[in-house]
Amino acid sequence: MNYLLPNETKIDIFKFLNYKQLFSIKQTNRYFNKLINSYEDILARKNSYSITIKDFNQLPLLNWKNKINNLEYGLYYCNYEDQGVLKYTFPYTAMDINFGYFDFPLNNQLLNKWQSALDRKIPVYLKIDGTKININKEIYSVFINIEKEQTNFNKFSNRLILRLPIFPKNIDEMKIIRCCLEGIFHSSYLVLSFIKYIFNPEIIKILFDDNEDAIPLRFV
Repeated sequence: MNYLLPNETKIDIFKFLNYKQLFSIKQTNRYFNKLINSYEDILARKNSYSITIKDFNQLPLLNWKNKINNLEYGLYYCNYEDQGVLKYTFPYTAMDINFGYFDFPLNNQLLNKWQSALDRKIPVYLKIDGTKININKEIYSVFINIEKEQTNFNKFSNRLILRLPIFPKNIDEMKIIRCCLEGIFHSSYLVLSFIKYIFNPEIIKILFDDNEDAIPLRFV
């Protein structure tokens, strides 16, 4: 399929695929990853109800801290209690940032900017009040996905947790962060809730210095 069909025909085929199917194809090789990214505006996007950035202290989940250590196992559950009475049990799925295709070429200019960001320890997140982030605190991007037929918050069945390093340590982590942010940018949301933390606009602009058109205005 890489060489036998023109790009226009491939894109016409891709238009019949949903976001999950497109994402799976993107993971196969660099060619499809670049092709799908180039036509992302006319292909299916992931629909999510909301995205928010939280830490332990913000989450009304009393057993969250005990369960968070199970992230490496994927699915886990958190209870929401009100005055000691169990109200809901929420299933969460941890996103495995070590799975996927993150190896893409960097030109020297972009590589130098990324290395400079590492040397200057530019964080992925910022606190809205301008104070410093506690580096000992875990920060998570929380996504609540919603299917078209679901309208009741209590019935949402697919919640995702994404844990990115506050301070990336090397170029490989920068690549992973860029790919994860790219996935976030390619989704549509009914609600964006950034009350305490935001994605750092400076690191976003550095990560996407070679393709600033990929950054939605709501994230910078």
